[in-house]
Amino acid sequence: MGSEPAGPGPAAARPAGQIRQATVRSFDPDRRSGSLLADDGSGLEFGAGVFGASGLRLLRPGQRVTVRLAPDGVITALTLITFPLPADGGAANP
Repeated sequence: MGSEPAGPGPAAARPAGQIRQATVRSFDPDRRSGSLLADDGSGLEFGAGVFGASGLRLLRPGQRVTVRLAPDGVITALTLITFPLPADGGAANP
């Protein structure tokens, strides 16, 4: 699964490095990618690159996560809500 823009509106309206919370909707352990439901109701998707950079081994539907979004709405970092996001040293490959 590739990453998709988060929510409605132009990408320019979203600040760089925006941090959001979401709930895991689905996760495919073989592809290491999945989808999230953001707290604002929008759908987000992440790829294997973002998941690999997270240091996590598995996600289950219903788990709460924190994500960092690039200005274009692509997820650049993901972690469990109880863990800090890594420093914003550049985008992970989606």
